[in-house]
Amino acid sequence: MKRNLKSLSLLILLSLTFLFTGLSASYLFPSYVNRESLLIMVPVFFFIAALSLAIFFNAGRRDPDQKIVRTFVALSLKTILCLAFALIFFLVLKKKDSGTVILFFIIYLGFTLFVVFSMLNTLKKSH
Repeated sequence: MKRNLKSLSLLILLSLTFLFTGLSASYLFPSYVNRESLLIMVPVFFFIAALSLAIFFNAGRRDPDQKIVRTFVALSLKTILCLAFALIFFLVLKKKDSGTVILFFIIYLGFTLFVVFSMLNTLKKSH
């Protein structure tokens, strides 16, 4: 439980860091950073990462033998949800300028690395 709260608080801190950094960059370089896109992307990626971590952390409580399967499900669901969000964001909302695409992949990479390292750190401490 303590690890869950620590990971969630670090995830909130990561989200706030992306928001404040992106908003600061949008004031300095308004043609490169789209504030609307930033304010859509960060909460969506926060929700996807939190959902993935919730699935992962609940895996050990119910059945320790299913931890590997639940880890796979958490990472697969994260990937599918991010892919669905990318399709909606780029094709339906038509946010295709280069600054928005670069911002999307920077935020995606940040949240993905956070989720993977949180899972690896938890698995390393459990063995």
